[in-house]
Amino acid sequence: MKNMYLHIGNNKIVRTRDVIGIFDADTATVSKTTRAYLSEKEKSGVLTTATDEVPRAFVLY
Repeated sequence: MKNMYLHIGNNKIVRTRDVIGIFDADTATVSKTTRAYLSEKEKSGVLTTATDEVPRAFVLY
């Protein structure tokens, strides 16, 4: 079976089997739980960005 990959920007490529979800930043970040999760991941250093612009979506993998 061949691997499939997803280019998520800024020369970052992930295997599609590792992708949990792709979320719209405007609607997903309304939840306090989601905001807390993203904040915690950013503080722990595992959250990376693909661009310097305000994100319209995010990929959880």
